[in-house]
Amino acid sequence: MLLKRFAKETIRVALSDTRVVALQGARQTGKTTLAKAIASECDARYITLDNQAQREAAVHDPSHFAMQAPGKLLVIDEVQRVPALILAIKEIVDTDLRPGQFFLTGSRDLTSDTSIEDSLAGRVEIIDLFGLSLLERNSGLGTFLEVMRSISPMNILSNIEYPLSREDYLELALEGGYPEAIARKDKARRDKWFDNYSKQILSKDVGEENRLRRSYILPKLLKYAATISGKPAVLANIANDISEPRTTIDEYITLLERVFLLDRIPAWSTNATTRATKHPKMFFRDSGLLSRQLNVASGFTTDLTSSEAGPIFEAFVYSELRKLLSTSTEELTIYHYRDTQKKEVDFVVQDGDGGLTLIEAKLSSSVVMKDFKNMEYLRTKCSGIRNCLVIYTGQSPIAFSDYQFAIPAQALWA
Repeated sequence: MLLKRFAKETIRVALSDTRVVALQGARQTGKTTLAKAIASECDARYITLDNQAQREAAVHDPSHFAMQAPGKLLVIDEVQRVPALILAIKEIVDTDLRPGQFFLTGSRDLTSDTSIEDSLAGRVEIIDLFGLSLLERNSGLGTFLEVMRSISPMNILSNIEYPLSREDYLELALEGGYPEAIARKDKARRDKWFDNYSKQILSKDVGEENRLRRSYILPKLLKYAATISGKPAVLANIANDISEPRTTIDEYITLLERVFLLDRIPAWSTNATTRATKHPKMFFRDSGLLSRQLNVASGFTTDLTSSEAGPIFEAFVYSELRKLLSTSTEELTIYHYRDTQKKEVDFVVQDGDGGLTLIEAKLSSSVVMKDFKNMEYLRTKCSGIRNCLVIYTGQSPIAFSDYQFAIPAQALWA
């Protein structure tokens, strides 16, 4: 069954008023499927630059290549493979101002490509595609966005059942969001897929395409990143632990971010929180890939002593939260908070008008008042905080006050 992707409607709207629309995301997240669906619906011409002949034609004469569908939408998959196409596209859309002329996809962060930023500024809308969310897999409505802003979250939460257990959540975390990995119910076969996937991305999309002299560092760096998932990414410490230059580590982490394997989420602070640290927090975009890098055993989901379970659950919550925020028409930004006294809040979500929602991820079926301690501390330091939420593995939403709530993780998509 072909699942509905929330990005599809965003693409349709963008094509109605924007000359160039670009969809970016990791390999194997469904960009090509979406691109072909859009091409079919719009009676467009579809081309993939993964095809060697098409790629060589685009390199040989990018201007002629970009003009092969006059009056129609031209869909170009994996556009980052021929950067010269960007200038050719610019020349066309600067002459013809009609919306919906080009739909591009890329498996590298197009916002980090100066040719896109400089040449197509004001002409392009860039849309992020993540792996499959549980919201998409379960045809959910995304009501958690309402919960974050609501002055009465229990009115929304109490009408829904949340039957999943701790073990269920960890099973979902092991699957992650790559469609092909999800389809493999046997863990050994899924592990094989993750191994092949990371090997191909590291060797070709990162190593070969960037002509790295020290590409041998990449697998080691990815595994190390798994051990600090959900922790501050202090470059000096990483460089020391891996025994490589700090500048190299910074460059290579950036490359892993550009192919959407890792995220560094920035620290949040105001003048009122002068003791806040500035180090970003490291997260894998996909909890399944993280789990494989940590090499968790088959009995992991029922092992109550596992040291990896907490970080994997936090990464799972981060991934689902990030996917959910991407469906909003409002600009929502995710941060973390940590200060020199080691007071931490897992996620600080800021909306367009400056309002804040504080979120903690807790791999437990119970929540106590102490779990809100750090969020309450931050609330006393600054204004604009609407709700403080603990995402946990219990089955009931619980109100601890008119702004403090324990919420089953399933509410992220139920």
